[in-house]
Amino acid sequence: MTRRRALPVLPLLIALGASAPASAADTVVAQLPRPSKIRTYAGVQVFSLFDGSAYRLAIRRNGAVEPLAVAPSRAPFDVDIGPDRQGRPELVYTRCKVEIPSEETNLNRRCDLYVLSLAGGGERPVRGANTAANEFAPTLWKGRIAFARAAKGRDRPVVYTTDPGAPRSRPAQRLPGVPSRARGQRAIGGSVDELELQGNRLAQIVSFVAEGQLSDVRLVDTSDRSTQRLARVGVGEGGQFFTGVGFADGYLAWAFSWVAGGGELVPGVYRDRLSTGELARAAFPRLLSFQVVGFAPFAANGAYMIDADLPTDGGCGELQGTPMPRECQLVRATPLRFTPLRD
Repeated sequence: MTRRRALPVLPLLIALGASAPASAADTVVAQLPRPSKIRTYAGVQVFSLFDGSAYRLAIRRNGAVEPLAVAPSRAPFDVDIGPDRQGRPELVYTRCKVEIPSEETNLNRRCDLYVLSLAGGGERPVRGANTAANEFAPTLWKGRIAFARAAKGRDRPVVYTTDPGAPRSRPAQRLPGVPSRARGQRAIGGSVDELELQGNRLAQIVSFVAEGQLSDVRLVDTSDRSTQRLARVGVGEGGQFFTGVGFADGYLAWAFSWVAGGGELVPGVYRDRLSTGELARAAFPRLLSFQVVGFAPFAANGAYMIDADLPTDGGCGELQGTPMPRECQLVRATPLRFTPLRD
């Protein structure tokens, strides 16, 4: 069953002090040499940190940044943080044997999934998920993971869920992913941009072609495989994109940005109240200078965001009024002020 409701028209990193209190205003808490996505759980943020030659997997907790003892990568990591079965923070991420740092190369990459508990014990491969194909966009929640798999010969990736400790002999469960039809016609191709799991809910950002390039924010019930479309945008020369879909305090939130402008949506933070379906939007913090490329909600009205100037070399932009490069900002934004949107 599919329920649809479209969104209405409208050097190494140095941490900058301790975590801001929950009542604080918007605060720049760190700076990054290159853009990165971000996830957060239990007061810990995880992201990719460029060290001048490669990306390192890093976390921020208690106001300090810690590069992890994980092999570096030529491209930013696909990574998520969530609870293990005991509620302790655990990471799931990709390690690629064939790396091509491009968003359009899921069929050309060869990545496997690994988990790493912050309680110790070292990293472990997800044997029940890893195959000769490309596994990516992983997410975890209390002993379950969801991920996408792209294989040659298929025009779109497939979404699965499994137990990280399951043997190879136990197949992963297939879930709805990139839609097969949109706007009354067959959808062509597709990509899975992001996944985020919480309980039996799996949030997705997916892209495909149907009378132009489209991007959807979707919510899948993993128990009955029903789907709900929460937002859709046409992707054109304005470089429109969704990013950072995540759960917090009974809401699902995500960010919408554009590179050159245009389109039917207004840039900002969007959230859906899971109990009622109420949609609302908040403006981006003024501290952010360019596009929001990383977004991770930590409360109903709070989120971590990373900005970037995507068209520039390196992606972080230039200092205002100078040709000098700037660093991307990691901002802790609260309170976000949401205005309800009418259906």
